[in-house]
Amino acid sequence: MHNYNAGSHQRKIFHPLCYSFVSILVSFIQGIANNWQIKQQTDTGNAIISQIIPNYPCGCGMTWRIHLTNRAIRELHILQGKPQQLAVWTQRNRIEFYDMESGVLLGHRTIEPPPNGEFNSEAWQIYLATLTDLRERAYLPVVPTSRGTIHTTDDGKLHLFRVDDSSLVMMTGGKLANLPVAGVERFIALDLDRALGMVAALDNTGKLHIYQQDIRIGDFDVGLEIDPLVSGSIVISNGGGMIYATDGRQIIVIDTGGVVLQRVRTHYNIRQIACSPGGGMVVTSDNESGVIRVYRGDTLIPTHQRFAVDLIAEAQQLQLLADLPPTSVSISALTAGNRGKIGFAMPGVVCMTDVSQMTELPRPQALL
Repeated sequence: MHNYNAGSHQRKIFHPLCYSFVSILVSFIQGIANNWQIKQQTDTGNAIISQIIPNYPCGCGMTWRIHLTNRAIRELHILQGKPQQLAVWTQRNRIEFYDMESGVLLGHRTIEPPPNGEFNSEAWQIYLATLTDLRERAYLPVVPTSRGTIHTTDDGKLHLFRVDDSSLVMMTGGKLANLPVAGVERFIALDLDRALGMVAALDNTGKLHIYQQDIRIGDFDVGLEIDPLVSGSIVISNGGGMIYATDGRQIIVIDTGGVVLQRVRTHYNIRQIACSPGGGMVVTSDNESGVIRVYRGDTLIPTHQRFAVDLIAEAQQLQLLADLPPTSVSISALTAGNRGKIGFAMPGVVCMTDVSQMTELPRPQALL
């Protein structure tokens, strides 16, 4: 009996000591990990969000929103690399760069006015080399300037200059080439494949013009009906595998030979269209209701949808004080990344979300 009671007494004393020791050890390890994480961030001159907002749920796959300005955000671009960045054009010549996963501000850049002279001059080569992110590792895909809009491939070796409504100039290896545009009154939209240099452009009659770098593939009547009141748009997946175009009331998928593979007519007016780099996902915004919709890239079957204001409301707010945008405003910019990532902007607000946050639509099932 005495031995049993002694053993019981020892156990009552031993267990709390063990728990205390384990708790101290875990706290010590967490402290080392947190200090390492803070050092990793502060080495680049940035603070992690959890230092600014207590209890911020750091991790992968987070959705976030940030209030920037009361003016409309002009463009959003996803820049590949480590980390992936969201480039936000807050003004015509100012870009802010955010970590795409966490929303941490990495810095900003002001685009200087372009030089005079030919595009292949030394002054222009120096200027084009500055059109990158802050670390000079990723080229900006599209840059508007007073000399025209500049499109650049991922490796920075090919540039497409949209000089005016009907003039396209391509430069590769320091050599300039005017793309043949006979019969074109005005291009209303174009995109550059950032991997291989394919160009797809829509003119004001709805014709599609395709170039493989400076070689003209042809112009094709793809059944688009351009309405001056509804904007047309076009995007290309990386590698030029798929071309997606819209006249505002329908979406079509076209191959590199100008053949229409899929067509879907919509019950709403499309304001913007974007596709993931691999072409597996197509995203549109509704010009009137502000709904964002997701389609499969190969079949154009709708898979998800949700009001943009609801996505913003549920995203993690990165500021202590910020207002939600009015429900009546339209989406001003839209972009899509891999793994279901979607970025969009409404006046003054930028949101990075995920397709998993949207409502999944019922899909037809095969009969047994």
